[in-house]
Amino acid sequence: MDPATGGEDSWVLGTLGFEDVDCDHIDFTYVRTQSQELDHLLRSNVADFYADLRGVRSGQVSLEFYQKKRKWPFQEEKVPWEVWTVKTEIVPAFNTEDERKVWQEKVSEENLPHNSIL
Repeated sequence: MDPATGGEDSWVLGTLGFEDVDCDHIDFTYVRTQSQELDHLLRSNVADFYADLRGVRSGQVSLEFYQKKRKWPFQEEKVPWEVWTVKTEIVPAFNTEDERKVWQEKVSEENLPHNSIL
């Protein structure tokens, strides 16, 4: 079990280290946690999402950050404080390096205003 977790569904804010990751296929760098267990869990869910996209070729996924609040007497309520929604579309394979660069620029331009907020 990852030392930063309190169980399968319990992640504690502030206990995870962070690292920068450079994307291989687009000019983009993002920050992720150093937790191998959380990384494996996310990669597994992304792989499932990708498998679901194979038939429809587009979709969206939302990542919700929430705080648990106790309700009277024994119930818990999950109150979201931020929600990220990522829309995705699978594009055909590129025949040339020029085609790949065109898509790389298009993706970077479309995502830059949204990623600046993060």
